[in-house]
Amino acid sequence: MRTVIILAVLLAMPAMAFSATYYVPGDYPTIQLAIDSVVNGDTVIVERGTYYENIVFISKDIDLLSQEGPDVTIIDGSNAGTVVTFLSANSKLDGFTITHGNGYGGGICIEDASPKILNNLITGNIGTDRGGGIYIGKYSSPHISSNVFLWNKADYGGAIFGYFCTPVITNNFFTHNKCMYNGGGLNFEYICKVILTNNTIYHNYTGSSSACGGGIYCREGCYLQITNEILWENTSALGPEIYVANSSNPSTVTIDYSDVMGGAASVVVEPGCTLNWGLNMISVFPDFVDAGNNDFHIVYNSPCMDAGSNTAPALPSEDFEGDPRIAYQLPDMGADEFHRHLYYTGNATPGGTVSMKFVGHPGTLQVGLIIGANLLNPPLWSAWGWLYINPLSWIIISPLPAIPANGVLTLSAPLPMAPPAPYTIHFQALIGWQFTNLCTMHVQ
Repeated sequence: MRTVIILAVLLAMPAMAFSATYYVPGDYPTIQLAIDSVVNGDTVIVERGTYYENIVFISKDIDLLSQEGPDVTIIDGSNAGTVVTFLSANSKLDGFTITHGNGYGGGICIEDASPKILNNLITGNIGTDRGGGIYIGKYSSPHISSNVFLWNKADYGGAIFGYFCTPVITNNFFTHNKCMYNGGGLNFEYICKVILTNNTIYHNYTGSSSACGGGIYCREGCYLQITNEILWENTSALGPEIYVANSSNPSTVTIDYSDVMGGAASVVVEPGCTLNWGLNMISVFPDFVDAGNNDFHIVYNSPCMDAGSNTAPALPSEDFEGDPRIAYQLPDMGADEFHRHLYYTGNATPGGTVSMKFVGHPGTLQVGLIIGANLLNPPLWSAWGWLYINPLSWIIISPLPAIPANGVLTLSAPLPMAPPAPYTIHFQALIGWQFTNLCTMHVQ
């Protein structure tokens, strides 16, 4: 009798779903074939390489992840259409370069979907009419975080165009995006409800003599809540930083704890619309490390440091690189949080020159660089923090100069012509007897 009862209970239980992980090109030769073949809950990991595809998610809830990040994992749309399309799909897209798209949403098109768009470089895309980087269509609620939008263009919304949608947009960099008419950076129309938290919107522009909103444009009953933002050096004939329009249905922008070039004077608000300008706004140059070379990390004692709100809606727990979002007492404004960190800029090719940048408290003397070929899996916790590089492969350069007054020590070095590319180098720094993050350089 007991056996019969147990069997009856087991038969009555719902079937358990087991997720699986697949690789491109290991298990499937193309990304699209993998998307079409796997089932909801599965993960597809894409190995390094350039994939000339225009991929479509239709009613799929899967994770599409790159194995080694956007530097070496590229989805190239060949200017043959939108690079990535989500149709009624709540999938995740994480860690790719999305480029050479040309369509309604050049890089990414989202229709009736709520995907997560994370840690991507979205660059060099053309929006046919709307949305150079991303087009967000009606009934869509995507989460767009920790991406870089660079050199995208469209007629409306150089980086993002949203229509009747409710996106959450955090930790992104928007720079050098362009539209012909309204919204060099971002454009929202027709009853969008948008949360913008901890983004850096810098040097986006419009092309027409009557265009509006170099940074942000909204109209037709939109509501934008903007917190911990940097809006700087955006350009437009009308409303260089923000333009709030009203053709028939008033829009509202609420902004606080943000750094806006020119202050409220850089915002145009049409009659009937509302601008709620908070009491914690500033208009001081953010002090980027090297804006001329697209390095928008902030320096120590930037006016944006420790100047944000810790009650901002959708406040991320980390910045765009994975550093803790609140490093001191309050979050910083913009996508970067000033925190002990190691990163590089420059030309990572044989014979090229790179600049290693060590971020830490000014005056810190205990600075060293660890170089290694092999990683620990999993990383090892130590008294100095997480150790990522296997000590058996260490090369140590120490001591290095103290961290200067701006909190960023820069050391430039040429890469040797040999070995031939591609190859990968791993770095970790020791700053003040604390290990930094893992920094991986792909030499190509």
